[in-house]
Amino acid sequence: MDIKAVKARTPLISSILSGAFHQDWQDDWDSAEDVWRAAIDQAPLQQVSQLDADSAVLVEHLRTDADVLQFISVNYSGFSPKLDVNQEPSEWLQALRARVQARMDRIEGRPR
Repeated sequence: MDIKAVKARTPLISSILSGAFHQDWQDDWDSAEDVWRAAIDQAPLQQVSQLDADSAVLVEHLRTDADVLQFISVNYSGFSPKLDVNQEPSEWLQALRARVQARMDRIEGRPR
């Protein structure tokens, strides 16, 4: 799938990458962890299902580190998995998906 098509199918995560992680995001946030905590762990309930859908699409279609980096780039994001969370891009994507799924589990009362 074309990266721009992936972006179109992932509106909330794309918005986080382009909005919260703008070029000067570190002026507004102490760490990337703070951004993801606010975006996922503290997201309003109505947004969590969209985060779940978005992250599933990303994992399905972004299979390489290069794909993940291209997706971040097409969102004009200042986020770098290697620099900001010390993870390879594909590893970061898997961790993002797991974090969203953990939030879904908590909402739905499923044990982890």
